[in-house]
Amino acid sequence: MEKLECKQCGACCKYIIIAPSIPYDEHKEWLGFHGISLVKSFNTPWSALKLEIPCKHLGEDGKCKIYDKRPKTCSNFPVGVVEECPEFHKRLMLENKISELKKLL
Repeated sequence: MEKLECKQCGACCKYIIIAPSIPYDEHKEWLGFHGISLVKSFNTPWSALKLEIPCKHLGEDGKCKIYDKRPKTCSNFPVGVVEECPEFHKRLMLENKISELKKLL
């Protein structure tokens, strides 16, 4: 299976993503009224809050200025989660393939 690789584009550094344990449809409209995006997690009924707050360490070139000393939250951030990530569509395709294979089992 294909491996997702970070392209170091900085797309994931332009947001704060918080994954509360709430069903996707339950708060989507209310949060939207307050200017907060709610993104659906892949193949789950759960959602994540996507707050457009760029990291203060993100350089104008889109690269992390503290890459070697970045927090674990950053280094552990899953590749392809935000739509702006070049690996997003590959991740979505892989998740769909896994879901289809599970149905066959």
